[in-house]
Amino acid sequence: MPENTAPEGHDKGRLHALDGIRGYAALSVVLFHIFYEMFGVIHPEFRSPYLYFLMNGKLAVAVFFVLSGQALSVQFLKRRDYEVLDRMVVKRYLRLAIPSLASCFIIYCILKLGLNYNKEAGAVLGREEWLGSAFDFTPSVLHLLHDVFIDVFVTKSEYNGFLWTMKYELIGSFAVFAALYCYKWIRYPVVVFTLMAAALWFFSYHIACFFIGMVFAQLYVDGFMERLKTIPAWIYASVGILIAVIAVNYIAAFYDVRWGKLMVFPAAALVLIGQSNKWFEAFLTLRISRFFGTISFPLYLVHLAILVSPMSYLVVRAAENGPITMPVTLVIGTVSFVLCIVAAWMFLPVEKFTSMVTGKLAKIKFLRPDRPR
Repeated sequence: MPENTAPEGHDKGRLHALDGIRGYAALSVVLFHIFYEMFGVIHPEFRSPYLYFLMNGKLAVAVFFVLSGQALSVQFLKRRDYEVLDRMVVKRYLRLAIPSLASCFIIYCILKLGLNYNKEAGAVLGREEWLGSAFDFTPSVLHLLHDVFIDVFVTKSEYNGFLWTMKYELIGSFAVFAALYCYKWIRYPVVVFTLMAAALWFFSYHIACFFIGMVFAQLYVDGFMERLKTIPAWIYASVGILIAVIAVNYIAAFYDVRWGKLMVFPAAALVLIGQSNKWFEAFLTLRISRFFGTISFPLYLVHLAILVSPMSYLVVRAAENGPITMPVTLVIGTVSFVLCIVAAWMFLPVEKFTSMVTGKLAKIKFLRPDRPR
């Protein structure tokens, strides 16, 4: 879940680099769902090992979790201010729930208006078990509210199945907060956070990613990331690591190897080199990269609505003229991708509204004033 939780007000280049990583990871998820999932059966070319790195949705999600762990931690680690931590705790649930509600409400409206064509498109694309099986229920307001405020964080959402990440985002966030509340008793935080990530890796690699993010946050605060940028050997070594990650993605796809818990390692590598290599940082701080970072969370939230309505409609209409050829597929995929970008941009006011609501909530003085610092 690519939420933009980066701290404000320090080391702008580095923060924009993290946003750039988040943005491109979100684009990877969208490409994965549009081309790999939607069209992968009728056009296996989209499931080619050569394209797997660009459309590895599971890797992108692991990157999101590492970024969340780092962004949530660095705000506290920079200041060692427990009031900052208190505010993050108070805001966290609604920070996730309000955008999720808006996302699911869009799907609710599509269903009530009969504008979803996912079942028909699923039959055309040979994706009945994935696309065609969605929304097998009767939508209602009460069902929607229960789905968003409870099911999203406990089981799964029936309105937006892509929100399966929210459960891990909430659990991971509060695991990070709990560790940070114990920070004053931790003598070697990098060692402790690394050991916690290793221990959690055996039970849930999703949550382990958050603690890897905490390790990166501590290294950043200690100035280690900045020092890496000045070491020529690391600059070239990190390029080699990126090439290795791409190669491993190719090999895994070629031999149909299931990543499973191993997904943690390439995700951690990508986040590390993205913020410690000055060449990658320059790319990730370009205006276009920063734009993708800005819309990353909305893009993740709204792209299902595009897939099940306008994109599925285009698929159904195209199928009326015979088999869907590759040129037609590329047109539909490109149009749908652009619609996802536009929809994400239009969703930004929801982000601003959420920040306003949670910001006001966090200012309520009901927490202990003598919180230890």
